[in-house]
Amino acid sequence: MKALICITALALAAAAPSWAQDKMSGPSQMEAQGQSQKQGQSQAQKQDQQQIQTLAAWRYHDLYDTGWRAESLLGADVYGPGGEEIGEVENILIGPDNRITSLIVEIGGFVNLGVTTANIPWEQVEMAPGASKITIPVTEDKIEAYSLFSQDILSLREARSIRQTDEGPGTGPRLWKVSSLIDDYALLPGNRGYGYVEDVIFDQKGAIKAVLVNRDVSFGGGVYAFPYVDDAWNPGWDYYELPFAENEVAELEPFEYELMD
Repeated sequence: MKALICITALALAAAAPSWAQDKMSGPSQMEAQGQSQKQGQSQAQKQDQQQIQTLAAWRYHDLYDTGWRAESLLGADVYGPGGEEIGEVENILIGPDNRITSLIVEIGGFVNLGVTTANIPWEQVEMAPGASKITIPVTEDKIEAYSLFSQDILSLREARSIRQTDEGPGTGPRLWKVSSLIDDYALLPGNRGYGYVEDVIFDQKGAIKAVLVNRDVSFGGGVYAFPYVDDAWNPGWDYYELPFAENEVAELEPFEYELMD
């Protein structure tokens, strides 16, 4: 009996340090997890802060001097190489580098063809200042070279992703129509409604430079220009995220159309 008691006592004594050690190590593990969570939260907050960009150096001068608006091109008359009117601009396709890839043009000026759609590479488009006249090298006998599914314009995967919509051909994830951005909501950080995208401004080479936002009445109304930010919007979204602090947005001057047009 005494031997059994001694053996049991010895077993408990041997186990005690291990139990005590586990009990002591418990709080330190929890503290480590808490520190890790705090670090994760700190990094997330830091990333959120990095997403807020500054407007301190933003000016409209270049937009007024060399920019042109998407709305001035959409619906514009299009002329053939002989100066004859052959159609109108239906949409503008934008590539992954945020530059114009091509124009979608509705052609209806050829005798032997009904109304059809052609995809004109941007480098083949001649545009007069202010998009006052658009000329393309399309003739009746060459129109087949400007198919929407030309390998020079779309990859096979992109061509497969094209869908027909009420607005005309839709596009896949790499190419998008400028009309899909116009009229989208504009949000400030924190998902606060600010207005809607009224227009898009390009430079002379066809790169997107800015979006024009029509402010909600709660912000006083009016149209303001903001630098285009690549990750502020994706095709398929119905909103454009303005990554600018509200106090900076409030300091912007209204955009004056007459200084551009």
